[in-house]
Amino acid sequence: MVNNGWQQNHVDMHVRFWSNIENHEWRYSRTETQQRALMHYQGNQRRFWHATIGGPQAFNLSLINQDVLSVTHNRIVLKLNNEQYKLIHAMHHIIVVPPTLFRIHGDFS
Repeated sequence: MVNNGWQQNHVDMHVRFWSNIENHEWRYSRTETQQRALMHYQGNQRRFWHATIGGPQAFNLSLINQDVLSVTHNRIVLKLNNEQYKLIHAMHHIIVVPPTLFRIHGDFS
C-alpha cells in the first residue's frame, strides 16, 4: 500500500479496519444473517471509504459503525423474509390435494 502511494495513516486505518472486522462478535456468530451483514458492511464501507478519502465526507474506516451494521442486518433479514414469503405463497398455489376414496360419493360396502 505504501509502495502505491498510500499515506501511512490510511494504511494504518485500513489494517485496523480489517482487524476490527476479523474480531467483531458477528464474525463468529451462529446466526448466518449476522455474518452476512458483516460481510456486506465491510464491502460497502470499504468502497465508500475509497470514494470519499481526501474529501469532506471522509471518515475513519477503522471504527465499526454499529448503527450502519444493524441497518445492513435488518435489510438482509427483511430480504430473506420476503423471499421466504414468496416461496410459501408460490408453494400454496402449487400444492393440490388429490381426491381420496373418502371424498368419493357412493357406497363401497
